[in-house]
Amino acid sequence: MNVKITIPEDQSEITLGQSQAYDKILKREDIDDFEKAKRIVSIFTGIKYYQVEQIEQKDYIDIIGTVAIALTKESKFIDRFELNGVEYGFINLDKMTTGEWVDLQTSGEDTENLHKTMAVLFRKIKKQTKHGYKVVDYNGTAATKDLMLQLPMNVVNGCLGFFLSLQKELLNHILKYTTQEDQRKELLDTLKSGAGTQLYTV
Repeated sequence: MNVKITIPEDQSEITLGQSQAYDKILKREDIDDFEKAKRIVSIFTGIKYYQVEQIEQKDYIDIIGTVAIALTKESKFIDRFELNGVEYGFINLDKMTTGEWVDLQTSGEDTENLHKTMAVLFRKIKKQTKHGYKVVDYNGTAATKDLMLQLPMNVVNGCLGFFLSLQKELLNHILKYTTQEDQRKELLDTLKSGAGTQLYTV
């Protein structure tokens, strides 16, 4: 088959939409592994499904291997990027609104809803500031969620790694504070009950 094939060698060459389609295929139980592989090749190369069988075996194996390596590469956090001529920036988590928080909890990190999660975490930059930028106010994900399907996976995975590490850090802080608070209350209760006064008896 004399068709020019572009094979993604890095997550920057894989879109979120492709990743979601890939995830759906992996979860299917009605087709065997060979059929899954054919569909995966079609997704990441743009070749029509019915044309995949016309690819030479050695090229077919190379494509599968290259895509597998690309999907496992680590990605660094990118706080701003340009998509279709528009610049987007990561939101200020310190000023997260209730609406943003609720929508993030709803969409989560499940691959099927990642375009909605990205639409919360990244928004259009409306103003450059002395210390960075300001994004447009949050008004739900309806306007940009489908656009985020075009987002490169290096941006998505870098963002998730950064966001999840912050969540873990916050959780550890909360647990540490809760433990300290419980110990403080336990000490106060002990002192109030008089049990602690034994320490000072002469």
